[in-house]
Amino acid sequence: MNTTAAPMPPAPDIPAPTPAAKPRAKRLVRIGVDKLDQAQLNITLRYTMLRPVHFYQLLGGSPHTHRAHLERNVERGLLAKAITPVKAAADWNDMKSIRDTVANVYVITTEGRKHVQPWVPVGYPADTLLNMPPADRSRTQSDHQLGCVDLTAWYTRMGFKVVSEREIRSLEMDGVRGAGERRYPQPTGGPFWTVHVPGMIGVHPPDLGVIDTAGRRWGIELERATKEVSDYQGVIHAYRAAGLGQVWHIRSNATAERLREACERLGIELDPDQYVLRSADGLVRLQMWLPGASLSGLATKDWYIGNRVKQGKRTVVVDRWPAHIAKNPPGAIDAFEEQTDEMLAATWRRGRVDIRAVDPGLSEDGWW
Repeated sequence: MNTTAAPMPPAPDIPAPTPAAKPRAKRLVRIGVDKLDQAQLNITLRYTMLRPVHFYQLLGGSPHTHRAHLERNVERGLLAKAITPVKAAADWNDMKSIRDTVANVYVITTEGRKHVQPWVPVGYPADTLLNMPPADRSRTQSDHQLGCVDLTAWYTRMGFKVVSEREIRSLEMDGVRGAGERRYPQPTGGPFWTVHVPGMIGVHPPDLGVIDTAGRRWGIELERATKEVSDYQGVIHAYRAAGLGQVWHIRSNATAERLREACERLGIELDPDQYVLRSADGLVRLQMWLPGASLSGLATKDWYIGNRVKQGKRTVVVDRWPAHIAKNPPGAIDAFEEQTDEMLAATWRRGRVDIRAVDPGLSEDGWW
């Protein structure tokens, strides 16, 4: 059987007051975090690091709006920029095009964390409120972390609700990964996303948890390595025993072969369907995936990764970011609803969430 599937595609100077000037009263300023700022901070906290294009993919609006807000949040110390080594595929259709490169990423600061309101993670009871501390950025895990954000953007654009592994670990696992993290009280009625793998100590969290438009839950695995067949067999069995669908986004044919063998040992036959391999009941799916959907340019090409186009006497740069969004649903799951920029942006378009009059010399409450 052919195991391959279609690829995935200065500020101005202000003169000092003259000695004759009258003393000025204490000046109060109003500076706060608007809804887009808070949305940017929230997703950066949930996923540890993001590329510039990710904010647009996840939140809609326009690239230029996100750029202005990101630059302002960096200036105010709410976000920070870092350079991280990554592997990326120059051509999504060519496995051999994967190369070593570097990328600019945004991470949340301790100060930025103070502006994130508690939220209810996807798939948990309404009384489950979470607000995690920032995680340490792992240079060795940057490929995987950015790959998970790529997948999150894809699922989000297709109308799926997504919860990150970090959120799941914080709520459902005794030992959480990441310096500074702590365990939150586990919500009643769980587990919600973790599964019990035979022979494994503790529980296994998916890389992402998603809910499709029909309400079905899926465990999403980004599999960049090639593990033992028995390892895959245990996880596949655990997902099925928990009633979760599963989509494995895999990088190589070697991994696909081992996953197929693991399924065969469990009596699951995988057959080609569109651009995936899937089980007869559709609850186990394998899809080829290459890394680097968000890495079209090097660190110096974060924003103008577009084409120069003549418009009359002017030459303008047309953003290519919309081209990074796949038009087919991940895993060929048919319960989806494609989201437009306007639909995603509706959550943050209106109003400000926290604006306070503060003395510029005070910082006890963390506000600027």
